[in-house]
Amino acid sequence: MAMNCPTCRTPFQPGDLICLTCGANLARVGRRNPPTREEEGRRQQGRPQQPPAQQNPQPPAQPPERYAPPGPRGPQEPYAPPAQEPQQGPYEPPDPGPRGPQAPYEPQHPQEPVHPYPPPPRQQPPPPQMPSRREETLIPPEARQPQRPAATDSTAFMCPHCEAVLTDPAAAQCNVCLRPLRATPTVLRVLFPTAELKVSVGQHLVLGRDVGQSPVAGTFTQYDNVSRRHTTIWLDPSGTAWVRDERSTNGTFVNGQRLPPGVEAPLNEGDSLRLAADVTGTVHLS
Repeated sequence: MAMNCPTCRTPFQPGDLICLTCGANLARVGRRNPPTREEEGRRQQGRPQQPPAQQNPQPPAQPPERYAPPGPRGPQEPYAPPAQEPQQGPYEPPDPGPRGPQAPYEPQHPQEPVHPYPPPPRQQPPPPQMPSRREETLIPPEARQPQRPAATDSTAFMCPHCEAVLTDPAAAQCNVCLRPLRATPTVLRVLFPTAELKVSVGQHLVLGRDVGQSPVAGTFTQYDNVSRRHTTIWLDPSGTAWVRDERSTNGTFVNGQRLPPGVEAPLNEGDSLRLAADVTGTVHLS
């Protein structure tokens, strides 16, 4: 048996939960057919007219409740079961009445209640202190610092000429500047075929054939290829022997290597010193 929707009067079958036309809830509709429109009109004529209800009434805003600490509890009342509600009859939709223009929707923002007692700020616990031992309190602060090992004096193993660090302190010659490392010599001796020349510390000796410029000119008189002022040799206060070519015509050679004019070169024990092509001497430091 077909039944009619109480809202739009559209027939529906028993067992339907909602109306397919207006979407009304059909679950509470009784088994009997609702009153027809004519019966509903006669019923409405006998009722007093009510003013149309306002759409979306907004409740007045209430102030936020403030927090109040709980007071002492009094004696509780005896438990009373709630009253049972009377059973409702078949659903009868109210008369909506004529609809007017709806007001614009205004979202409601709930206000957060203000707590009258703010929580106290958290304090960080102090770091734990380690108890000091009795031995540490008796030691002065200066003695607590670790003592560094004394640095070795590296100047005792340095070359006195170029200040290079020596890998072998017992070496007789520096491996960087090739100068002698033993006791400072006091005399420079050069053995030529015709004579032996000696130079003391701080003395400069000119070798050549000119008597006015070289005090040992008689040693080189017979050699025509030796210049009048050929070479100068000397011994400095540190014990190093030096030689310098005085821009000679045929050149000065140390161990077979010709020296540039005006350039100073060191002489070591056993070096060969040659003037021009004929005069060759041997260097000795003592």
